[in-house]
Amino acid sequence: MQGLPARIVKLSTQLLGRSKNVDHKCRQCKKELEVNTNICTKHSLSCNRTVKRNRSYWYHVECAKALNII
Repeated sequence: MQGLPARIVKLSTQLLGRSKNVDHKCRQCKKELEVNTNICTKHSLSCNRTVKRNRSYWYHVECAKALNII
């Protein structure tokens, strides 16, 4: 199942504080994401027979461009 399209947002302290099911590192390069920088968010809906999980993945903008997400 396809997720929602990716979008670029500014990572604020409020967004960082209320995020759930998100690793605070770039999914591609595994480096920490810095506050007040632009990041790319990608929402994923993974589903199998027993569990349906919604998860957001965060990327640096450069890493998302390299993966053709944006």
